Amino acid sequence: MNQYWKISDFAKEIGKHVNTVDGWFKKLEERNIHYINRTDNEKIYEELDVRIGVFIKKQRDKKWSLEGIFNELPNHFELRPFPPDAEPASPQTIDLHSLKQELLREIHNTADKISRARMERLQSAYDELLKALPEAKSKEEEREERIHDLLLRRQIEEDLETEALTRWNTLPLSERQKRALFLRVEDTMKRERFVKAYVNIKFEEKLRKSLI
Repeated sequence: MNQYWKISDFAKEIGKHVNTVDGWFKKLEERNIHYINRTDNEKIYEELDVRIGVFIKKQRDKKWSLEGIFNELPNHFELRPFPPDAEPASPQTIDLHSLKQELLREIHNTADKISRARMERLQSAYDELLKALPEAKSKEEEREERIHDLLLRRQIEEDLETEALTRWNTLPLSERQKRALFLRVEDTMKRERFVKAYVNIKFEEKLRKSLI
């Protein structure tokens, strides 16, 4: 019998904070990598999602980037496809109202426990944060950003694939070839694994440089 979890209990299964786990799986849906089933418009998580969540946690503990982990997932799991009628996931946006309310609750809850000076520092930090928060973006701006991100991601991947193939071709023939009957031919599967590993390792570094 299948077992199902809602996000709060699901996060406990993974062993990470609920906001962290929720963020991982929202990103998976935003990038059309893995779909989360729903019932009555509420997400429900299954055994496959638990295994994926645990894998992400382990790789993050090893200091892997999310991009590298997401690229590796298809090699370890049969990811859940998106149903034909699924609405595209919206990128996570900052809920300014909720954030303000959370900060105000924190101030009110601790006001009777801290000194006046510390209270003033907290209030000052709150005011500075409000000034720094970005204004909510329009749907058109969000769409343009998504398109830009997709194009940038593809360009980086193509550049890295080219770099990887160049490096592959510098390897000794004994490492690049395999025996087939009486001939030695290029080991294409090994080449593809080499390229994929190179892209996974270098992606975050290349992305950071492209944003400078």
